[in-house]
Amino acid sequence: MKTLYSSSFLSIILAFFTLLGMQDKPAEIIKSEPLPTFSNIIRPATQPISEFETVQITDKVNIEVFFSLNCEGCNIFGLYTVPALYEKYSENENVNLQIYLNPNKENESEYYAVTAIKCAEEHDKYWEMYNEVFTSDEPLTRREADLIGQGMGLPIYEFRNCLKSGKYDEFIDAVNDVAKTKGVKRMPITYINDYILMGNQPIENIDKIVNEITKN
Repeated sequence: MKTLYSSSFLSIILAFFTLLGMQDKPAEIIKSEPLPTFSNIIRPATQPISEFETVQITDKVNIEVFFSLNCEGCNIFGLYTVPALYEKYSENENVNLQIYLNPNKENESEYYAVTAIKCAEEHDKYWEMYNEVFTSDEPLTRREADLIGQGMGLPIYEFRNCLKSGKYDEFIDAVNDVAKTKGVKRMPITYINDYILMGNQPIENIDKIVNEITKN
């Protein structure tokens, strides 16, 4: 019994330190079933999270990213991986990049994150607001979004009216519908053709899959 107890205890300790060591390692890459074809995809190649089109899955590399403001790992993913992906692949003719900032409408901070970004986009300040939203230390209420807009020098009355107008509610519903169609349960998540990368992935991990696909 003494030997069994010591062995079990050692196994628990080893498992604990193994888990700690995995925190900075790439998450598991899962191969999924072939992706379905569906419509109403938002294509950010010209304007991030803007254009609604019917898109047919082609022989291009299809990268689909789903994340939110508050999910575990999404803050770092949103600040580093997403802008890097956009910069690298948005104008690549061989890659179809689709970025979905996917809010829960019942969550005030997530709702105003998307709304503030979209309202700022009307004044060519998409990424500026995006960065402000993801680096804000305050809960993102409409008032906080308003203050951020003031600090950025946006036309405040136009921006304020946009925030409270609900004009992007339909857009948010469409983003949610895409996530439901895709079967997204946890975020962040990245689909690359028939591969799924779970969790807060650095762009290097995504590049590896893209390179593997393009070699075949």
